[in-house]
Amino acid sequence: MGPTQKRTTQSMIVDKENMISSSLIPINLNEKINASQTYYPREIDGLLRVNPGDENAVSFKVISPSGTCIIGSSADCDVYQSTFQGSSLYQTVKIGNETLLVGFSGSDQRIQQFSLLPSGTNDSLQVGQWNIQIVKNDQVSRFYYQVTYLTK
Repeated sequence: MGPTQKRTTQSMIVDKENMISSSLIPINLNEKINASQTYYPREIDGLLRVNPGDENAVSFKVISPSGTCIIGSSADCDVYQSTFQGSSLYQTVKIGNETLLVGFSGSDQRIQQFSLLPSGTNDSLQVGQWNIQIVKNDQVSRFYYQVTYLTK
């Protein structure tokens, strides 16, 4: 869960962004063409790091291109608590015609992580602008994310 070191292959591209301090982070997901192959967005992984003592004051929201809050610390989001239940790390969430697997470590922690991927093995994430909203006042935070693209 969250950004990890992934070994890239001919069928996979990983884009990473590090140490983002702004409160609104747009992630534009589109197909990528490289060396005459088309790569499709398969997974978004994110990690929010906050300073000690700010755990209860800083959180994030993950918003789909359609405007649906998928992950966040408020009840208006589809996932607002940790998805870690027993041996399962993911919760299934239906957004329109898509079924996503959502992993979320929960808020109120120094390191908050998430992963989003479609439930179907050959499916890709919805293209368009996804938004990460960091909910904070003047607290210092750093956001890291990676998008994994695969060929079909």
